[in-house]
Amino acid sequence: MNYLQKSAEYIKKMRAKATEVDITLNDVDCKATVGSTLFKSSGNFAGGIYERSVDFLIAVDALDAMPTTDDVITWNDKNFAIVSYNGEPPVRYSDPLETTYRIHCKEVGGE
Repeated sequence: MNYLQKSAEYIKKMRAKATEVDITLNDVDCKATVGSTLFKSSGNFAGGIYERSVDFLIAVDALDAMPTTDDVITWNDKNFAIVSYNGEPPVRYSDPLETTYRIHCKEVGGE
């Protein structure tokens, strides 16, 4: 394991310890860090229009496959659809070693 891999593993462990919450991805219980991303609309509007996604960072090794837009995340009794903003991928790796998914979501209601 090289220095970059060791550092990425350390950051993953510290993030898990300090910020992870319980979520459900479809019917699978797992842990995630909740964040957000601000996207600028692709429209040509004065001043611009922005949308904020709710992001869930989940360790790749916690899931069997990369999530898709057909999946639903439940957190705090609220459902979140996995969405794409401005043609960007709805799920991407959050780090260069591809150990964490960043999943962009939009709240769609309660359970």
